[in-house]
Amino acid sequence: MDYDFSEAFIKLIDGNEDGKIVIDELRLFYQAYQIDTTHIEEAFETLDLNLDSSIYKDEFKQIFEQFLYSEDVQAPGNWFLGVSLAKQL
Repeated sequence: MDYDFSEAFIKLIDGNEDGKIVIDELRLFYQAYQIDTTHIEEAFETLDLNLDSSIYKDEFKQIFEQFLYSEDVQAPGNWFLGVSLAKQL
């Protein structure tokens, strides 16, 4: 796993540095990198693996690993940069 790369993304997205990512922080990240926010609620819900309205470091590391390495287009991590490929098909 690319631990340092994952940590860098967490620090980039977690604006208030409280150790978790909430939907507003993910929205700001999307907007900063011109990622479509039309389906941000659906994407966040998919990324929030335990459905507690926050993405903690352990969840994010799992999501990021899926994003980088999973061949399953429906894996939650494939929603990291917005609507998944599976949703677009």
